[in-house]
Amino acid sequence: MSIQIRPAGPDDRDAVCNLLHEKMSSRIPLERWRRIVDGRWSGWRDDFGVIAEADGELAGFLGVVYAERPTPHGIRRFGNLTSWYITKPYRGRGVGWRMLQAAMSDPTVSYTTFSSNPPALRLMAKAGLVLLDDRRLIWDGKATKATDVVVTKNPDIAGEGLSERSRQILADHAGLNVLPYLIEPKDQPSYLVLVHVKKKGADIAYHEALHVEDPAAFTRHAGSFASAILPPKKALLSVDSRFCTGAANPDRVEEIEAPRFVRPTDVEPANVDFLYSEIVLLDLKLY
Repeated sequence: MSIQIRPAGPDDRDAVCNLLHEKMSSRIPLERWRRIVDGRWSGWRDDFGVIAEADGELAGFLGVVYAERPTPHGIRRFGNLTSWYITKPYRGRGVGWRMLQAAMSDPTVSYTTFSSNPPALRLMAKAGLVLLDDRRLIWDGKATKATDVVVTKNPDIAGEGLSERSRQILADHAGLNVLPYLIEPKDQPSYLVLVHVKKKGADIAYHEALHVEDPAAFTRHAGSFASAILPPKKALLSVDSRFCTGAANPDRVEEIEAPRFVRPTDVEPANVDFLYSEIVLLDLKLY
């Protein structure tokens, strides 16, 4: 049986969402699956990944959340790999590798994966993705008092404290489950940190850093930030190590069960964050 690999386009949206909802995870409602196919940030193209077809039937999907997004170096193109599913009759036949090659065919795009399982990661390495991060830093907010910074939750998007890049980021993520904080150090420029909160084992609310505008400054202020935002019990701040560019002083360091990977263009690791990705569109935990 011939299996064809082709781009997933606007006419495929309903079929792909139904496949993912019915076969991959019914716990994610259809309206959230639709977020990864609607091209929210992909202004220069209308495809959203690749499809495997067998005699005209949908046999698999590998999504790519494309985004043209602001970085310290200007606008750059990203593609976050998401929602890789192949129906059982077509597994173990090389279909996944063909899909991955097709999905990562644009040399102008920095491709990322944040939630792949071990078998998928072997193919990612074969495709040229390299380790982005495998450690996260944890603060409980009890060791440091927030005396060196002022932290403002949900800053006014038109306020003077936000950079133009931060304003664009907030506008692009309106309506999604992200919490913006403006950190204002004494006698230093202010900067934005975006967080989302997910409860994990023992009902602990992990405040997970999605984006850090100024990693060097945040390295100095992370303990104070944790103290300012965390409730007094059952809460932790979790920050991937690449968001701290120096001698941070966390309460502990943990290995990441599903390491992050990237095939970069000219973007530095500290600027490869979790925005413009499946993490915010599907409202996923950072395992």
